[in-house]
Amino acid sequence: MISIIIPLYNKEQTIYKTLFSVLNQTSRNFEIIIVDDGSTDKSVHIIKSNFHDSRIRLIMQQNKGVSSARNNGVKNAKGEWIVFLDADDIWLPNYIEVMYNAINSNPQADMIGCASYVVDYFKNTIYTNRMIDSCFGKIQRIDFFTNPDIMSHIGATCIKKESFLAAGGFNESIKNNEDILLMGKISMNHNYYYVGKMLHVYYINVPGQVTRDVSKKNNMYKDVLKVINLLNEDALNKKDCTAIKLLKFRFWDYFLRIIKENNYYMARYYTEKVNSGMFSRKLLKLVSCKKNKLVTIIYIYIIKILWRINRYQSRSHVSKYDAYLRKNYNDIRTPSVNN
Repeated sequence: MISIIIPLYNKEQTIYKTLFSVLNQTSRNFEIIIVDDGSTDKSVHIIKSNFHDSRIRLIMQQNKGVSSARNNGVKNAKGEWIVFLDADDIWLPNYIEVMYNAINSNPQADMIGCASYVVDYFKNTIYTNRMIDSCFGKIQRIDFFTNPDIMSHIGATCIKKESFLAAGGFNESIKNNEDILLMGKISMNHNYYYVGKMLHVYYINVPGQVTRDVSKKNNMYKDVLKVINLLNEDALNKKDCTAIKLLKFRFWDYFLRIIKENNYYMARYYTEKVNSGMFSRKLLKLVSCKKNKLVTIIYIYIIKILWRINRYQSRSHVSKYDAYLRKNYNDIRTPSVNN
């Protein structure tokens, strides 16, 4: 059985649509565990007023963050497979059915993901889609570290429970990129399979999404570096050359953003805190100097060009099947909610 874990915090405007998309799956063999992380709005009331399905379990906890809520959900999960769906995202109706088919046809799999639509919540228009073109219409084992930014979103990924536990679950001290850390750790030790179908909808511009100020943005950058360092340690131990190369690129990708923002506090933080051995100290000292900004930007863009030459896709990648995928996207229409 698949256990669906939904962490919930103040999602009164979206939780109804999320649950509706789950309960209208073509396959009905699943349980839903909603972990409320101390919501102060009507989220819980909406669930209790509109959904009376015996497969739903609601767990309440004090506000400890999304990783804590997800880990708590796993502790209470009965299924051999788990999937984490955010309370403002949805699935297409056959997501669970396709996951079961993939699980049954690939018994050696430990983690199975699919492609996602990225949709503007208010306009209900597709911003982009994340499809690995070489996998379109197929199920195949691939290396997560060829580019995690276009791999499956955590909400589109089904994970074997024992593999999740072996990886230590979500790191509750990390508030950003915690999903990349978990999925990276699992894929480094287990088999990752990709389904070339668009079955998950990730919404942007959702009501209640936090706008980052400088302080929160810096915390995000620090978490990203922490994830890079932790995965790099694992990759070195495993001698995973693909992962090591990707993590170096990921470092430069975020470093470029920091430099463009003239955030030299974070530039120094990155050059001081990145794992020793990833780069030469002389190079790091050079790129963190403000007077070398132009040289640094050119250097990083050359790295990005080489990355693309090696056929690694960008975060903003749009599939060559884009027109077909857009044509086949239909929003899930939901009935009125009882407030």
